[in-house]
Amino acid sequence: MATSRRRRARLGALVLACVAALAARARASDVDTECAEARRACARDARRAIDSDARLQKFLATATRDATRADGDAALGASRYGGFVADDAPRLAFAELVALGCCLFDGECARDAATRAARRGDDEAAATRDALEIGGALLFRASEHEHWTKMPGIGTLGADARTCAEATGTTRCDDALVATYVKAGDAGDELGVLRAGDAMLRRYVAGLATRVQGEGAREECDATRGGDVGDAAGARALFKRLLTSNRFDKVAAERLREVTRAEELWVDPTRGGTPDKAYLMADALIRLASRGATAIAVCVVFYVFRNFTFIGGAWRFARSVFLAVTGISLVTRVFKRVRAFVKWLRWKPPVVDTRQARREEARKSKKRV
Repeated sequence: MATSRRRRARLGALVLACVAALAARARASDVDTECAEARRACARDARRAIDSDARLQKFLATATRDATRADGDAALGASRYGGFVADDAPRLAFAELVALGCCLFDGECARDAATRAARRGDDEAAATRDALEIGGALLFRASEHEHWTKMPGIGTLGADARTCAEATGTTRCDDALVATYVKAGDAGDELGVLRAGDAMLRRYVAGLATRVQGEGAREECDATRGGDVGDAAGARALFKRLLTSNRFDKVAAERLREVTRAEELWVDPTRGGTPDKAYLMADALIRLASRGATAIAVCVVFYVFRNFTFIGGAWRFARSVFLAVTGISLVTRVFKRVRAFVKWLRWKPPVVDTRQARREEARKSKKRV
């Protein structure tokens, strides 16, 4: 009973640790990790390219002028930029997509849209939100452009921008987002590998928070997608790729531990999981091996120090208990009794002071001579 209580206590601590880690990463996403990284990428790469390319500067100026001319009372400040996504985006060059996307995501175009909305008396926050969504859609489209290899980091930038925008109909767990991160990772961007692994891990643990904390728990992904072993295997493979990274090796090691904890929760019957037979057999084998090793170690210690008073008494007591419990003492007693009975059957009475005894004694004395 005490052992089972300790196991339940350890399991409860494991569950709480796993859920706490997943909730902590959910809170980290709430503080716009992807948004901050996308803004840094735009400032580092896109704006530098715009400042050094007169054609891109002219293109952005034209886009802003056209949006101002087409601006109507029925439209929000950034809505006219939406035409670039639906109509003009397929015809735009790769550099133009990236430039306009960053400009709307966190640049002059977004501020221009907010200014025009304020001039009309519309909601500036809504205009800025529109610009963010359109910019995220343009950057994600740029990550799918045929010339995306000109900027390997565009995959992570586009996926981060779309995640940050949280446009209607998009999620943090869909296949298109994961595929874009994986593509960026295959091109050499380690952050893309980490993001892809995190997305797969989010999908795999979907439903665990509800199972552990109840119906009010927050789920990052659709609970119906949770528990897919393919996502767990994919996340583990991606995180293992980062173990040799100087930047993300510690993060990858922690993520691998979280994948293992999540797998244990999915097969835990006390949490509504379905135990895996191989997992149960491995667990039983490990417990048996650990107990056997402990017993052997204790026996060796007692045997080595058996000549000491206290340890010798404990050794004899433990030996007697072990022989009694295993039935070895019973088998030994039966064997001794059977051997004594056979010896009794073979016993012959000694011959004393007879002619035969004297002849036998004479024969033995001659042999000695």
